[in-house]
Amino acid sequence: LDLLEGLELDFPPAVLVLTGIDDESTARLALDLGVHSYLTKPVLASELRLAAMSALRRGRLEREQRSTILRLTERIGEQETAAHARIVEEREIAFLAQQEAVHALARAIESRDIVTGAHVNRMSSYCALIAEALGLPAEEQRDISLAARLHDIGKVAVPDRILFKGGPLDPDELWVVQSHCSVGYEILSRSSSSVLQLAAQIALTHHEWFDGRGYPRGLRGEDIPLAGRIAAIADVFDALTSERPYRGALELDTAIELMQRERATHFDPELLDIFLALQLAMLDA
Repeated sequence: LDLLEGLELDFPPAVLVLTGIDDESTARLALDLGVHSYLTKPVLASELRLAAMSALRRGRLEREQRSTILRLTERIGEQETAAHARIVEEREIAFLAQQEAVHALARAIESRDIVTGAHVNRMSSYCALIAEALGLPAEEQRDISLAARLHDIGKVAVPDRILFKGGPLDPDELWVVQSHCSVGYEILSRSSSSVLQLAAQIALTHHEWFDGRGYPRGLRGEDIPLAGRIAAIADVFDALTSERPYRGALELDTAIELMQRERATHFDPELLDIFLALQLAMLDA
């Protein structure tokens, strides 16, 4: 961390920290210093590849944004350049404010359960991978990845005895857990922030099924917003491949097989094919 504090680069690299120090305060300090991912040993090869891909993607998007601004600057006059710069600056300031709001809310969630924080980080990275593979604009990729961090914010209303229960839930407990979608939407939808509005949409729809059997509204197909369909895939994949109170993490090939069985039932088939192709490519690497 002393080395990171001493870095003074115009375009700092995306830094990954792989360490044996599993300490929340150290991890938060590293992230505040600009570290992209803080990984504690032992680390799964797939998780390390995901962190590296996410870091490379962020660097590529930053370079593309700088290149776009440079090309625009060369083509327009001084007055238009100044106007454009003000617009870009205002948008960046607005995004940074929204980003800070999301991170503050995410930290509040993570303070209740550190495992949730790890899930949120991985899940939002998976969302970014899908959005990039779809060819969505860079800003939209960034917004979806950021907004997805709040997909489970409604679980703040779920009592610990239910949220951390190791066994099966009874019908009443299941209803309480499922209500987190609507609660999350109510929390986030009151904001005028575009990112928080997108987060509200994801919170409400990430448990909808493509065939209409999901909750809370039983939406079907493309009636489910794109961001919700993306988040559904990312959320389930990370749940399957991570440790849970009631079971261990599944192997990557097992998780892929299980999700393929729910193609066009639980998941948007086109999005699922795109995401699983990326995971199979990593498996073969």
